[in-house]
Amino acid sequence: MNGAVNVAIRATQTPVDLIVFTGSTEKGKLVAQSAAKNLVPCILELGGKCPMIVDKSADLEYAANKCANVAFMNSGQVCIRIDYVLVESSLANAFIAKLKGFMETMYKQNQTYGKVIN
Repeated sequence: MNGAVNVAIRATQTPVDLIVFTGSTEKGKLVAQSAAKNLVPCILELGGKCPMIVDKSADLEYAANKCANVAFMNSGQVCIRIDYVLVESSLANAFIAKLKGFMETMYKQNQTYGKVIN
C-alpha cells in the first residue's frame, strides 16, 4: 500500500502481519506508535538525504566511479544512495565528464539495468 502517513496509520489499524514504512523520522514515530497499539511488527526505513562532497583532495576517477555505482545501483532504490553531489567549482566539469563516462559504461554493460525514476 502506498500513500502518506495517514495511509500507513490506517494500515496499522487493519489486521496485517507486518508494516514496512519508508519516510521521515517524525512520521515513522507515528507509524510505530500506531502499530504498537495492535502489536503489529514494523520495519522503518527513516533515511535522510545523503550528500557526496568532492573537493580538491579527491581522486576524481575514484569519486566519479563510486558516485555512479552508489547513486544508481538497484535503479536508485537504496536508502543510502547519493541524493546530491557538492563539487568544488574548479572540479565540476571534470567530475561530471567522468561521472557520465562511468554511467554510460554501466548502462552499456547491462542492457537490463533499470532506469532511475522519481
